[in-house]
Amino acid sequence: MPSNTIKYPKGCKPVSAGIKNTELLKRLKVLSEMLKGEATNEEADAPNRYKDLMLHLTDSQFLSNKNGDVQLLLACCIADLFRIFAPNSPLENQSLLKNVLLFLTTVIGNVPDKESSTHQFYLYLLENISVVETMQLALELGDDAHVILRQLIKQFFNNINKQNADEHVQRMLMAVCSKLIQGVDQISNIVLDAIFFFLVQPQKINNHEAYLMARDLIRTNQTTLEPYVALLLKRGLETGILDECELISPKKLYDLICELHKFAPELISSVLPILVNQMHNEDINVRREAVRMFGNLFGDQNSHMAEDEPEVWSEYMKRFADVNEEIRRICTRNAEDILVFHPELRGQVTDAVISRCQDLDESVRLEVLTMVQGLARRKFEALSERLLTYVIDRIRDKKVKVRHAVIRGLSHLHRTIFSNDELTNLERSSVSNIFSAIMNHYYQPISEDRLLIEKIFVSNLIPYKLDEGKRMRILVNIFLNMNNYGVKALEQILMKQSFQRRLLRNLVKLIEQSVEPQKGKTIDDVIRGIVECSSEPAKFSLLFRQFMTHLTNDKQILLSLKYITEKEYTCQKVESAILEILQRLRDHKVSVECLDAVRSLFECCSPLQFDGTAVSVLLDIVITLIKDSSGINQSSHYYKLIKLLKIVANAYPHCFVNESTFESLVELIEIENFSETENLLGLVIAISTEIRQHELLAEDMIEKYVKYCEYISLNGTPRAAKYAVRCISRLLNIEQARTKLGIIFQDSLSHISASNPQCCTALKALGSCVEVDAAQFCNELLEILKTKIMDLLLDRSSDNTIFSQDNNADNCCDEIYVEIKKHCLKFVANFLVSVAQFSECDVEPVAKNLLKLYSTLLETKGDIFEKPCR
Repeated sequence: MPSNTIKYPKGCKPVSAGIKNTELLKRLKVLSEMLKGEATNEEADAPNRYKDLMLHLTDSQFLSNKNGDVQLLLACCIADLFRIFAPNSPLENQSLLKNVLLFLTTVIGNVPDKESSTHQFYLYLLENISVVETMQLALELGDDAHVILRQLIKQFFNNINKQNADEHVQRMLMAVCSKLIQGVDQISNIVLDAIFFFLVQPQKINNHEAYLMARDLIRTNQTTLEPYVALLLKRGLETGILDECELISPKKLYDLICELHKFAPELISSVLPILVNQMHNEDINVRREAVRMFGNLFGDQNSHMAEDEPEVWSEYMKRFADVNEEIRRICTRNAEDILVFHPELRGQVTDAVISRCQDLDESVRLEVLTMVQGLARRKFEALSERLLTYVIDRIRDKKVKVRHAVIRGLSHLHRTIFSNDELTNLERSSVSNIFSAIMNHYYQPISEDRLLIEKIFVSNLIPYKLDEGKRMRILVNIFLNMNNYGVKALEQILMKQSFQRRLLRNLVKLIEQSVEPQKGKTIDDVIRGIVECSSEPAKFSLLFRQFMTHLTNDKQILLSLKYITEKEYTCQKVESAILEILQRLRDHKVSVECLDAVRSLFECCSPLQFDGTAVSVLLDIVITLIKDSSGINQSSHYYKLIKLLKIVANAYPHCFVNESTFESLVELIEIENFSETENLLGLVIAISTEIRQHELLAEDMIEKYVKYCEYISLNGTPRAAKYAVRCISRLLNIEQARTKLGIIFQDSLSHISASNPQCCTALKALGSCVEVDAAQFCNELLEILKTKIMDLLLDRSSDNTIFSQDNNADNCCDEIYVEIKKHCLKFVANFLVSVAQFSECDVEPVAKNLLKLYSTLLETKGDIFEKPCR
């Protein structure tokens, strides 16, 4: 049609497809503004007004323009023309009407951002189409109405996002779509395909706004859609084919059913029997997908399916024992959501998961571990102690892969729980047996397991990444609940750290020394000692030799290693030094195996957990607990706390050398009724070498401890007296020690009497004196041995206060009487050992006779002249 015959609103220039888009935009903008003010043809009583203009603007040359702004303004003009012709259609050709409506759906789908200059035009277009109900013209197209509806849903949903989402726009479009859905004779699968496409992954995550709109569209039109949805799902489940569906594949069918169940469970009720039967299907793939789907349904946060469909729930629970390991694994994995969201089902699900802890397939056992880890992170109270106990038992699994995964996984769980400040001590105590179980396993003769435990001890069990306060509190809390095997394992791990660190320190010193004839041989000896600590000595030896090459040639690596192995360090700087070494090795392009071997070595032996600050914090915690403790287990509490300090002191004595620690050690002996004197003095003996090297700093502490030891050597228990004498000899120089021990020696002699309650203590103190300084006390003790000691040993007088034959037969063997004689024999043994150290006398015959005498003493319960007591 010639453009000059077309009637335009007043003030509008002719619009031609041949003009440039810039000019076309200007003219369309003017035309759109003028059409907005035009009355309808019905009001103007001019039924065919602007019909030529409509036909002109809907020409394919205009509709095919690719410029988005042109399309939007053209759509505004066309929409206004539809408004002017309403309620009639200006387009009698159905093919043209279809093309125009598809064009409008395309424009509607290109949603501009809210800040865009075209947003107001888009808003007007959508309001116009919504009010006039322009899209309802699609109903005149018969089956092609489904094409229009599908395209409208697909285009708009696909382009909606956070930047352009507008509630007003969404409501208008939802209304347009809903009217079309309710207006068509039946819902085609191609329409359902467009809606369902946005309900499943990845669209659900990538375009959450579209997901919400698809959900709301189904909710709004649920009654209309229900029979068609049921028919599509049933056909898909029975045949594996989704007719006329191009966007959503049959593989997504079960995911779709899960999503529909979340917000419209009635839509899937008709296909439940089919799904239940599929859980028994002989085809593993079908059965697997059905089980996975039901696991998701039962695990949904808002699901009531287990309550509403108890028979289905019962059938699902049977799948935990399915013959296929993958299905058992799926059930175990889905158990996490059920345990988190459905407390009423925890008992049944926990029992089912426990049965999988001992599954024949290792992948299922590993899945249980993964599930427990995730469950503890999400909702700790949902984790049953019984289930945790069964998982912990897998530390002894026969498969290395499972054992190591369980050790790593449980140690991560331990770290997570103890690092969470929101959990109570009671909740933490429920997983404290993880630490004990892992430490107990350290005694198994499997070197790979031992090495792994040494690594995770540093990284997870007592996490070095935590601050000193948290780290030491975890150590104390766990240690108080450990059994003897765990305590020994802890002690062994710390001592091995100390041993390896000492070897590395010696290695650094040898490298720094000038060239000597025996230097190479000595270095080889040290390397051999380091290598023997590995689980694979032969392999590690080759890798460590690579490291040695760079250690001797790269001064920075040597300096970093020197810092790690010296006594003056902080845990944070040690970590930085390790990272520095590893980075420089990467720069030298060492092999991955060598890098892993070096990293493994440093993980096991570097002082990442204990430094001066950490030990000071540990002592503060111990003192606070001792002061606050009370009750029947007080003695055991004291023992364990001081035992822990002693274990740390044996491995890290240098960490105790600071003013704060010395003050805390003094505070310990000042605590009233303190019962762990022996272990405390043993601790001081362990760090005495370090203390002597810092005499000025420890001067006050040494003075107070010497006075304390003097008192204990005369008034404490025999065992405490032994440690007191040793402590004095280690804290003081030779001359000072001899002076103090001489006083103790003379004071102890005055207590050597069967009637003296401190007789045993005195005997032990005398024996310890000769043990630490035989040269000074041996001659004098020989005379005492011949007189007082032998008199006590052979004494059986009936009138002494310790032993009396007037007692009843059951009490004829007095404990104190036996103890005195036992300590007399021990005294003689100490004396013989001391004599043997600096003389050529053969004491072996005497020692044998002494053992016989000791045996007789125990059999006769004190009276070596009588027959054994019965």
